[in-house]
Amino acid sequence: MELPKEFLIRMEKLVPNFDKFVYSYNNLPVKSFFINKNKISEEDFLAHCSWNIEQSERGWQLLEDFKVGKTLEHHSGMIYMQELSAMMPTTFLPLKEDDWVIDLCASPGGKSIQVANRIKSGLLVSNEIVKSRANILKSNIERMGLYNVCVTNNNPKELEDCFGGIFDAVVVDAPCSGEGMFRKDDEAILNWSQANVDACAIRQYGILETANKLLKQGGYLLYSTCTFSVEENEQQVANFCSRHNYEIVPLDYPNAQFGVKIGEYNTNYCLRFYPHQFNGEGQFVALLRKVEDCNQFISNEHYFKPINKMPTEYKAFKDFCEANLTQYQDITSNAIFSGNTIYYATNKQIAESGVRLINCGVVLGDVVKGRFEPHHNFVTCFGNRFRQTIELSEQDANKFIKGETLDCELSGYVVVKYNGVVLGFGKSSTGLKNHYPKGLRNV
Repeated sequence: MELPKEFLIRMEKLVPNFDKFVYSYNNLPVKSFFINKNKISEEDFLAHCSWNIEQSERGWQLLEDFKVGKTLEHHSGMIYMQELSAMMPTTFLPLKEDDWVIDLCASPGGKSIQVANRIKSGLLVSNEIVKSRANILKSNIERMGLYNVCVTNNNPKELEDCFGGIFDAVVVDAPCSGEGMFRKDDEAILNWSQANVDACAIRQYGILETANKLLKQGGYLLYSTCTFSVEENEQQVANFCSRHNYEIVPLDYPNAQFGVKIGEYNTNYCLRFYPHQFNGEGQFVALLRKVEDCNQFISNEHYFKPINKMPTEYKAFKDFCEANLTQYQDITSNAIFSGNTIYYATNKQIAESGVRLINCGVVLGDVVKGRFEPHHNFVTCFGNRFRQTIELSEQDANKFIKGETLDCELSGYVVVKYNGVVLGFGKSSTGLKNHYPKGLRNV
C-alpha cells in the first residue's frame, strides 16, 4: 500500500514506533461486529453461532471470510458489523438509562445503536445531514428493533432552531479526512490532502458549536474522528475549550495512545487508537463535560394528529392490535397520524419540534381502504407481542429472507422467528405469504 508522502512525514513526528505503524498497513483490515443486546443476549448468540470468531477489544473479530450481510444473524438484527476502533468512543460516554442523547453525524448507525442499547428508558435523536445516508441509518435502526430512536435529516444549524440545552449527551463522530481508514478504504488515500484536512477542520468547528447549544449544563460531549491529524483532533478540542467552559475528562485504555498536548489544555487526556497498537484501524476520542449554563427549549412547529382524532383510521388500527397483539395499549396511546401512515412516537415533543423526520420512532403501518396494513418496522420492534408466531429452521429462515412462500397451518398475520429472534412476518391462509421487504431480501 502506497501512503501519501506528506502524510508519512507528519505521522513520523507523531506516532510512537513509526516503522511498526507503517508496516501495519501491510495487514488486512479486521472484520468485526458487536452483538445487538436489544435482540439477543451475548450468551444466546454464542450458543447458536457456528462462525469462527474470537472476542477482541470491545467486540468480536470474524476469523473467516464470507458475506455477513447475507446471513440470518444480520437480517434479524442480532449483530451489527462495525470496525473495532469505531466501537470504542461510546464506551467512554457516561450514560444513565433515562438520558436524552443526540448523535449529530450518525450514519450508518453503529454508534447510535450502541447508545440506544444503553438508554432503554431514554431517548436518542439520530441525525444525518445527507438524505441517502439518513435512509441507510433508518434501515439499520429498524433492523435492530429500536423504538427509542428518532431518525432526522437536518444540518446542524437547523437543529439549533428546534432544540436548546435539552440533551444529557451529544455524540459528534465528525466527518473527517479519514486517515484512520486507509487500510480499509482506497478512496480515503486517493482523496487525502492537506487541503482536505483543513476543510474538514472548518466543518468540525461548526458542528461542535451546534453541539454546545444542544447540550445541557453538566452534560457530556463525545467527540471522535477516524483520522490522526492534530488539526482535526486535539486542536479542535483545544480551540473549542478556548471558546466555551468545558472540562476535558481523563480517558485511559491499555491499547491506546494518549493525546497530543496543546498549550494550557489537557488534550493529552484524549485517546488515539493506532493500527499497530490496537486490533483495528484508527480513531481519536475526546470526552468533554459542559460547565457553562445555557438556554433550554424545544420548539413546537408541527402538529401531528393523534390517531384517536381520526375515528375511522383509529378503529382499523385498534381492531388490528386487539386481534393480533397480546399487549398494545402503550402503542395506541403513543400513535400519531401523518398522511395515511401511523407512527409510534418515541417522544411527541421531539416529533413536533420541526425537525425533518425520517422516522419519529416506529413506522407502524398504513390505513388502506379502511383496513390497517402493518409495516416491517412494526414487527422488528414489537414482534414479540404478536399472538401468532412460528420458529423457523435455518433452511426455512433462509427461504423466508429470499421472499419465498412457506407452509403454515395458522391463519392471519404470523411473525416468523429464527433462534427466538424476530425476522419478519407474513399473512397465512393456504400458505404464509411473505411480507419481508423486497429491498432487504437475499437474491
